[in-house]
Amino acid sequence: MPKDLVLTFNGATKAVDRLNAARALGHTDWQIPAMDELKILYKNQDRGALKGTFTKAASYKGPSFRFWYWSSTKDRGLSPYAHSLCFADGHEGGLYKDKPRFSCRPIRLEPVK
Repeated sequence: MPKDLVLTFNGATKAVDRLNAARALGHTDWQIPAMDELKILYKNQDRGALKGTFTKAASYKGPSFRFWYWSSTKDRGLSPYAHSLCFADGHEGGLYKDKPRFSCRPIRLEPVK
């Protein structure tokens, strides 16, 4: 997905479901990235088509922290918490899925050939 969603984790899950139902960009396999996939995006955030598309600076807008990105990975194995990654500095954390508004970058996985 070329742009971020800024929602709670639970809101992002519903938004990704809507992207799939609407066949966004012609696809029905959008998902919230797992932590390992999110780390790949973080590592490559300034390369190619990704350059300039992620929020890295502290931009507080209401209850949202746009420079933090949700992953689909449970934090410490606890289902009400999701692991997240700060694109400003690479810090990791986990918060309750229905509290803060973080960024979410839906992805699609290409099969390995």
